[in-house]
Amino acid sequence: MESRLRNIQKLSSSEAKEKIASDAAFRAELSTLSERFLRIKVQGCNTCYFDAFVKLLLIDEIMEDCDFKLRSGALMRDMNKKVKNVTKFNLTNELAVYYLITNPHVKKFFEKIPPNINELMATFNTKTLKFEKPKEVKEEIKEEPKENTTKKQVRKPRKTTKK
Repeated sequence: MESRLRNIQKLSSSEAKEKIASDAAFRAELSTLSERFLRIKVQGCNTCYFDAFVKLLLIDEIMEDCDFKLRSGALMRDMNKKVKNVTKFNLTNELAVYYLITNPHVKKFFEKIPPNINELMATFNTKTLKFEKPKEVKEEIKEEPKENTTKKQVRKPRKTTKK
């Protein structure tokens, strides 16, 4: 897919206009690439295909596959200004989990949330904005109380200060 995108990015705008007007396979390729990289479906007139071509030209970094999907027109802004504003075009797993942790009410802006969201949220570090391996939890071993002990004997005495 990346090589196909890079091939399209090498075309000039006049070459793209000619191919859009005459080549159905090229229009199908534009539609496939824009759905994959821009997350929009392209269909209809030649102008729509040319707009998709221009948007594909502007892609510098190839976005990774995202398990989340924002609704069309949704814009999420971070009030802490830690991360950039997010739309469906620049959404990543890290940004989606960050927004869900910092503001759970943004859940309504998502069309698609993966079923393992709780695991993702548990392993996400909001300071570094990265997923981390879960830390091993050490369970405390509690001794069973002896048969003839009372609740007062089991409890640890509180420290008191004299006035």
